[in-house]
Amino acid sequence: MAAPNLKAETMCLIEKRETIETEMNAIISTLTQPSGPGLTVNLLDFEGFPRSDIDVHAVRAQGHHLVVVGDNR
Repeated sequence: MAAPNLKAETMCLIEKRETIETEMNAIISTLTQPSGPGLTVNLLDFEGFPRSDIDVHAVRAQGHHLVVVGDNR
């Protein structure tokens, strides 16, 4: 009797993992597109100010979300 519940639970977890991986891939593709900042770029210029050619706040938010989502995987 417990086997169907385990199978359903496993399938639910697999779906959640696929959803998380899809979300992670979307964030990665946004950050690594040709005009994007990349995953390991310095967000400050050589004088220590935020770079003016990228939306630093959005990049940090996406990077943070990527880490949070990755931890839930």
